Amino acid sequence: EVRTIQREVDALTEIEKAIEMFRHRVENADTVKAKLAAADDAARAAERELDGLRQRLEGEEVRQRKREEVRQALEANLRLKRLEVEVQEREAEITQLLQESGGRDLDAMRSNLQGFRAKSMELQKQRSFREGELAQTREAVRGLQIELTSPLYAAVEARHREAVIKHESAAYASKDLTRYHAALDKALMKYHTQKLNQTNKTVRELWQRVYRGRDIDYVAIRSDTEEGEKDGADGKIAEIGRATRS
Repeated sequence: EVRTIQREVDALTEIEKAIEMFRHRVENADTVKAKLAAADDAARAAERELDGLRQRLEGEEVRQRKREEVRQALEANLRLKRLEVEVQEREAEITQLLQESGGRDLDAMRSNLQGFRAKSMELQKQRSFREGELAQTREAVRGLQIELTSPLYAAVEARHREAVIKHESAAYASKDLTRYHAALDKALMKYHTQKLNQTNKTVRELWQRVYRGRDIDYVAIRSDTEEGEKDGADGKIAEIGRATRS
């Protein structure tokens, strides 16, 4: 009977050990679950932070792109200013050539005239090209105008207004350049006509001194511009006699 009781006691002891082991396992499972929940919370927090960083990165890319567009607009304005300086230099060269051409013959004057017209055409091409760039720049500026008025770009508004003013100034300068080319061409034609008249006067006096015939009073150089051709400045020798005058 004592042995039977001892065996029951041993059995109860084993049962208590098993129960204690299972209790520890249950406690460990709760700890693991708590750790997993904490890890999930940390992962969600990291994901939210990553989303915030991604949004800030996208905003910075947009701001960088807008700054680049503004920079391009300012560079276009600088190119227009350099063109204006170049036009002034060419104007000084043309003035100097006009002064130097005072004692040259008809061929020299014709050569100078062709050179002036070539320079004028080149300047007109450059002006057209710059006006195209100016139009593109204005279109880009208009597209950015609404965005630049937002609080995000409040610091850029003053520079944008200054760029618009400079572009408008460049447009007025372009119109002045067109009027200058027209005035230059008119002045060159007037200068050519005056020189041709002086030459004809000298030739007429020399002809009347040398030629003793009665059929031709004198000879004269006639420019193609007198016959309605505006694009040419070639001269033709004409004999003027009694039949011609009548």
